[in-house]
Amino acid sequence: MMFDEKRGQSSIFIIAGIVIVIVVVLIVFFTREDVQVGERITSTQVEPIREYIEGCIEDELNEKVPLLKKYGGYYTLVNTVPQGDINYFTHVKDGVDIEKMLSNSIREKLKKDCNLNVFQDNFDLSYDPDLIFVEVDIQDFLVEAIVEYPIMIRKDEFSTNLDVFRISYDSDLGILLRVARDFFEFYYRTGKTSYDLKSEFYVTGVSHEIRRDAGVKFYVVKGGEPGLPFTFAVQQP
Repeated sequence: MMFDEKRGQSSIFIIAGIVIVIVVVLIVFFTREDVQVGERITSTQVEPIREYIEGCIEDELNEKVPLLKKYGGYYTLVNTVPQGDINYFTHVKDGVDIEKMLSNSIREKLKKDCNLNVFQDNFDLSYDPDLIFVEVDIQDFLVEAIVEYPIMIRKDEFSTNLDVFRISYDSDLGILLRVARDFFEFYYRTGKTSYDLKSEFYVTGVSHEIRRDAGVKFYVVKGGEPGLPFTFAVQQP
C-alpha cells in the first residue's frame, strides 16, 4: 500500500514537472521579440532590408556633408572667386535651410538609387517611395536623419512592417555653420575680417584662417589634426 502511495505521489510530481516545462516553453516562445503571433517573420530575416535602407542614408550623408563644407553650404560652385573653386557669399545659409537640403537629397537617393527589388526573391514587399518622409536635425557635432518609409513585408501567410529608420552621423558641420554665421554678422557689421572666435567656439576646438577673397576657412582641430574646413570667400559689404 505504501509503495502504491509513493508511486502515485511520484506520478503527480512528474506530471506537474511536465506541465511547468510546457508552460515555460510557451511563455518563452510567445514573448520573444523576433516571434509574434500571426507575424512569424523574424527580425533576423528582415534585418538586411533595414541595413540596406540605413546604408543608403549613410552613403548620402557621406557624400553630401563634405560638399556642404567645401562649398560653404552648397553642393557645388555657385559664384566662384577668380582664384579657384571657392564660393563668394554675402551670407551663410541658416541651419534649417541646410537640413532641408539634406532631407531632400536623402529622399531622392532612396527613391532613385535604393531599389528594394533585390529582396523580392525572398519576400513580397509593399512600399511606395512617394510616401518617404525625411527629417534632418543638425547639431554641433552630430547630424541625425530620421526617415519614415512604410514597408510591408510578407512571406507566406505571415507579415511584418518596417517603418522608421534612424542614422546618427558624426560631423562638425553644425558648429562650423554657427561660427561662420557669427563671422558674417561681425564682418557685415564692421567691415573687418579681424574676427576673434568666441569662447564657446574656441573651447570646442574650432580654429580659422581668414584671407578675404582667397578664402575663409573654419575647421575643428581634433587629435592635433584639422578637420575638413567649411570654406567660402567674402566680398566688401
